[in-house]
This record gives sequence, structure tokens and C-alpha cells, in this order.
Amino acid sequence: MLLHCPNCNASYTVQDIFCKQCGYKFLHPGQLLAGRYRIDRQLGAGGFGVTFRAFDTGLNNRPCVIKQLVIGSNQSPQEIQDAKAIFEREAQMLIELNQPGHPNIPEIYAYLESDACLVMKYIEGQSLEDIRTQQGGRLPISDALRYIRDVCSALVYMHTHPSGPVLHRDIKPDNIMLDSSNRIWLIDFGLSKTIPPRSARAHTKGTIAAGTIGYTPVEQWQQKAEPRSDVYALAATLHSLITGFRPPWSQTDILDIVRGHKGEFPPARKLNPAVSAEIEELIQRAMSSEVSRRPTAQEFLAQLDSILQPTPILEAPDGTKIKNEQELARWSEQHWQQAVQWLYDRDKLPSQIERLWGKNKLAKDLRGIVQQYTDNQDAGLDAALALLDPVGFGVARPTFRVDKQVVDFGSLAVGVTSDTMMTFYNSGRRYTKIHVTTLPVWLSVDTPVLSLPPGQSCSVKMTVNTGNSRIGGALHTVLTFNNGNTNTSVKVQAAVSRWRTLLLSNCKELASIITAIIVLSLIIMAYMLAYNTGITIAEYYRQYREVAPIARLIGAYVAGFFFAGFMLLFTGSDLIFEFKDKFTLAAVGLFSIYFFIGTVLSYEFVFGWLVGIFVTAAAEAGHFPFIGIILGAIVGIVIASKTHKFILQGLMWLARI
Repeated sequence: MLLHCPNCNASYTVQDIFCKQCGYKFLHPGQLLAGRYRIDRQLGAGGFGVTFRAFDTGLNNRPCVIKQLVIGSNQSPQEIQDAKAIFEREAQMLIELNQPGHPNIPEIYAYLESDACLVMKYIEGQSLEDIRTQQGGRLPISDALRYIRDVCSALVYMHTHPSGPVLHRDIKPDNIMLDSSNRIWLIDFGLSKTIPPRSARAHTKGTIAAGTIGYTPVEQWQQKAEPRSDVYALAATLHSLITGFRPPWSQTDILDIVRGHKGEFPPARKLNPAVSAEIEELIQRAMSSEVSRRPTAQEFLAQLDSILQPTPILEAPDGTKIKNEQELARWSEQHWQQAVQWLYDRDKLPSQIERLWGKNKLAKDLRGIVQQYTDNQDAGLDAALALLDPVGFGVARPTFRVDKQVVDFGSLAVGVTSDTMMTFYNSGRRYTKIHVTTLPVWLSVDTPVLSLPPGQSCSVKMTVNTGNSRIGGALHTVLTFNNGNTNTSVKVQAAVSRWRTLLLSNCKELASIITAIIVLSLIIMAYMLAYNTGITIAEYYRQYREVAPIARLIGAYVAGFFFAGFMLLFTGSDLIFEFKDKFTLAAVGLFSIYFFIGTVLSYEFVFGWLVGIFVTAAAEAGHFPFIGIILGAIVGIVIASKTHKFILQGLMWLARI
């Protein structure tokens, strides 16, 4: 019977142990491997491996699969060494997947190092490629989603394994099997698919050393495979199963695929209108040429579960349909004020989550947040969003910026205030609360604590009051605004004249001194005037032996004063009453008239002479200077009491100009 070498396709017989053309060591039906595994028949060949069905004679002839590494004689010693090292390392990683294991990954029984073979569970069933061929080229969408969902669950297990991410590297319909109990199995882990591309060779169904053309993303051809490379292949497999599209490219197209000229799948709904927009969008995102835009296996699995088992729809206040916590967090972040009201308005949001989604713990946690942040609803929504989206919103940090780094009030007068506005912006995703550090005595802000939801701004009035300054000169400080995560400094400066500051701070004392000088000056002037007047009156009397005219005049003034007072008291009350609210003006007018009449009459008649005699006697006795001092003090005090306020105001005005 003629057989074909899995390495070079040369013919050989059951009696041959090695290939005469490439030197490959054959496994023959009936051969006992490692003293217990009896080879039954060859199942297939691909990549750099060949698989056989065998029976484990040590476990009641349990069926198993033997996969052997294929290394041809045309490869260099270094390439052979690299291939064995990679095979051994990846075999060990797959053996580690047995602990704790996954229901959709076949169990690895043993690694036979001397024969470069892996022994694994035998799956009795058909590949999805064979099944879809039998069904006309594509599978029912619901069936395909369930099958891909189980494969994705296996990928999540592999990519998050404690020993490190394990990549499959060759996901396609051929490598997904459905057994007789409708259980999905991910097979053919491509253990030898990481051999460098320079030694790659073409094999069955377009598979080459780095993967399968059409299902393998560009970065894997460039030897930069990562976990989301498997997600790309899984999305391509889903697309192919539900649309019937089979990648038409071959090995000769690899360079164009890497360059982006070929390899793009047509839109799924264009090939199968029954595909929903949600499924098409998921496939397109997972097959993005930018690795960073693809979902992880966990995210892909969550979306598949959402499609297969739709969560009851939560309706936002604006009518938006929300399916999960991530969408709820995203909507709330974009509609902050509406979300605040939704969260705090009579338990609406928690009760809907509890009733529609059945997530009692989440609803309880949200109610706890509402109670904790009763006085600060923006902070409450911020805590709620961190709970809903812990790996996105929750890890973001509150940030803010201010529109000014330096505030210069310029040169200011004493005792004035000057204002300017500063605007703070919340430039991050999180709610932020901004505090200002201690302010100097000459500076104030109208809002020392700011609360800013995301995307909002607030203006703060900053005021300099030079009346609070006792020193003048250059005023400067550095204000620090802090939100617990970010510090922003703003330099504030102003200039105030020192002499004006000194003048303003001593205005009352200076006004008192000036008032005292006025009183003293009036006393001195009155003394000198009285002294000279007394001498003049006394000399005139000694020379002419009669009352001096000036004495008569003084006497007339005194008599006129008393006459005006008497007449105003007894005869002018009715006239004054008629002026009502102009009482003071009327009294002054009448007094002046009576004073003039009394003075004229007294000067010409007896009153002036009588008072003049007393004035002359006082002058001869030398009492006039003392009378002058008394009268000067009285007048000075009266004038000072009336002018002190105006003097003080004048000094303050002078200090401020």
C-alpha cells in the first residue's frame, strides 16, 4: 500500500521507516509509541505537524490524537533547533492549560519529547467547515453565534491564564469541531506555527507557518501576534460562517495583504441581509486593522452574550436605550445633569436597575452612594460612574486648568479695591472639587471652593483691597489651587505707593493736629488783636478823656447781640414758624436784621456809651488779652468742631489720588 510523506508528499510504503526524499521519520498504523499509544491511522497534515488517531493501551484503549512535529531535511541545523525549542515550549504551555482546564479545549494527555509528539483528547465529530459545506456554505446565525461564543470563552481562558497568555494563532472553521453531543471544541493549537516565516511552506487549504490566509491578521504575518490577533481570526470565522464568504486569497497575495491592498472582508449584511447591524458592527470592530481598536476576548464575549441573551432595556430620561452598565456609564457621562437628576429623583435609577436587570447589589450600592453624597450630588454621580465603569471612568483622574497663570493688578491707589475674573475649566472626565490655599490679608476670592462637573467651567472674582494694607509697596503672592490630584499655581501681584499708605494710615492723627493748630492760631490771633485793641482804647481815653469810637463800636456789637436775641425770642417765633422746614435759615435772617438794628441804635444812643465805658475800664485794667484768649478759644473750638471732618476727608482724598 502506498502512503504519502506529510513533509514532502513523496510516496512510501508501510515497511519504510524514514522518507527516502526528506528523511522524515514515519509513524505507521499498528506502531506502538512510548510503549502504550498504538497508532491507528493518519487524520491529517498541516503547517509543520501531522496528526494520527491512536489508542491508549494503558487506559483500556482510550481513543486519543497523536500530533507529531514535522521537520524536513531541507532546513538548516539552526532552524531545526529553533523548531524543536518552540515546539517544546508551546507544548509545555498547553499542558499547563489542563490546570484547571476549560470545557471547550481538548485535554493534553502527555508530551513525548523523544518523538516530538503531543498526545491529546480525541474528538469524534465534524469541523464547522465540513458542517457549513453540507448546509450550503453557511450556518444559521443563531447556531454560529453559539459556537463562536464557546470558542471565545476558551480564548478568554487562554489569554488570562495565570502562567501567561496562550495564543492559538490559527482560529478558522477547520479548527473548530462539533462533537456528537453538540459540544464545541477548539482544536489544532498551531504549536509549530511560530517557526520563522523564512522557513514557511504551503500546505493544505492555504495554511502556512504563520497562520491561515484570510483569517490571520497582518500583525501576525509580521511576527507581532498578540491576544487580539486571535480575536481578529475569531471575528473572521464568524463572518465566514454566517455569510458563506470564503477568503479567496492565496500565498501569492501575502505581500498585498500585509500592505493593506487585499484581505478586507465585505460587509456581512451585504452578503446576508439577515445579519443584524449589531453583529456586523461587532465583526467590523474586531477585524479592525488597528489592533488597539479591537475588543479583547473578554469584551467580545460580553457582546456575544448580550446578543444571545439580550438584557432588558433600560430607558434613559431622553429616551436612549441602555443595555448594560458600560452604556449606562457612557450615557451618564455625556448627559451629566440629566444623570444626576435620574440618580437622585425618588430612587428611579436604582429601582429600574433592580427591576429590569435584576442586579440587586448594584442597586443597593447606588442607593448607598445617594445617601453618602446627599449634599453634593455631582460627587455622588461621579462615585456611581466609577462603580459602573471601574476600568474606564474609575481609573481616570480629576483634572482642571485655569485661564491665567499671572494676575497683575498694576499700580493702585491706597484704600481702593480692584477686581478681575479667573475662569476654571474641568478638562477631565471626573467631577472635581477645587480648593484655594490661604489668602493674604489684601487679597480675597468670592468662591474659595469650586465644584465642577466634567466639561463645565466657573468664573471666580479675585479682589485686591489696598485699604487692608499697612505697608504699601509691592504686593505679591502665589496662590495654589488643589483638587486632591492636581496643583495649579497662579502668581498675583500689585503695587501701592508707600507715602500714600503712610498718609492714609495716619489721617486721623494728622487731622487732629491740624485742628489743634487752627484752634491755637485763633487763640493767638485773638490774644494779639485784643491786646492791641485794649492798648488803643486805653490810650484814647487817657488822651481825650472820653470813650474811644472802637469801644463804642464793641459796645454796640455787644448790645446789638443781646437786642437781637431778645427780639428773636419774644417777637419772631410766629415768623419763624411760617418757614417750617427752613427754620434755621429763617432764624439766621431775623437774628441778622435785629443785630444790625440793635448795633446801629446802640452806637448812636446810650447803650453803646454804657457798654463802651465798661470796655474802656476793662482795657485800662489790662483784661483785654485774657478776654481775647477766651473768645479765641471759643471761636477756635467751634470752628474746629465744624471743620475737623472736612479736614480728615481732604487728607484721605489726597492719599488716594
